[in-house]
Amino acid sequence: MVFPDINDNSDFVLRIQLETGAYKVSQKDWKGNKEVRIGTGYHVAVPWLGDLDDPVAVVQFTGALISRQGKVVRAGAEGIFVKSNSFIKTVIGIPQLINDEDVETILFKHKRTDMEQNPLAYKVALQNLIANLTDNKSLVK
Repeated sequence: MVFPDINDNSDFVLRIQLETGAYKVSQKDWKGNKEVRIGTGYHVAVPWLGDLDDPVAVVQFTGALISRQGKVVRAGAEGIFVKSNSFIKTVIGIPQLINDEDVETILFKHKRTDMEQNPLAYKVALQNLIANLTDNKSLVK
């Protein structure tokens, strides 16, 4: 794959998309608290009643830095939002889906309360993904 539309001065294309993924839950501590690691320094607590074997739905940015020749130089993902299943739905085996209300929350309400000034989570995720794909660690929040 060659990118003829790239400016003659550009050697790379940065491709980013928004999608859902399934992330594995891990045990945080000896007390049984659980969390999901969804991004650079971003860990989200999940209900302790959930099973470690059941993944949770995560809205994430995925991206790749692609050379002019079409080769992937770097690829990565940064999670924005976790939607964990209730205990009952987990036991029955009903998957947790992202709905329109969740998307509105992600874009306009979901903030990183673990950071100063509580920025919108999607802005932090996008900035961290770009920083990691371009190897510009000074941009990482």
